[in-house]
Amino acid sequence: MFTLIVFALNSLEKPVLVDESLVRIFFVTVVLIAGLSILIATRLYKKRIAVASTSSLALMDKLNIYRSALIIYLALCEGAGLFAVIVYFLTGYKLLLIVIAVVALAMLLKRPEKSKIFNELQLSSAEQLELN
Repeated sequence: MFTLIVFALNSLEKPVLVDESLVRIFFVTVVLIAGLSILIATRLYKKRIAVASTSSLALMDKLNIYRSALIIYLALCEGAGLFAVIVYFLTGYKLLLIVIAVVALAMLLKRPEKSKIFNELQLSSAEQLELN
């Protein structure tokens, strides 16, 4: 929603930063931060999920690890996305919308669903029944 509001504001008024070299520096910075954030978020997520799926913890402990891994993943992606939206607000550079969309897609693909939780945590059939 924030992106839509910023897009509308940029359509109504001229962006604050119009210096082309500064806009390019910001664009490269946003791409690097978004790429690193998604990469780090993915690695941390996989590491925590591996710990949860290979251990013999109780179901609630596995779900708590899954939840914390998901929160960290989404927080890192959201930080990069918000930075991209703010830079878009300042510069009006339309290619930043692609970066914003990629970050939003990364977040959307990690949305929690029962089938994903079953597969990622490698839950037994008894645990799956308990979760249902």
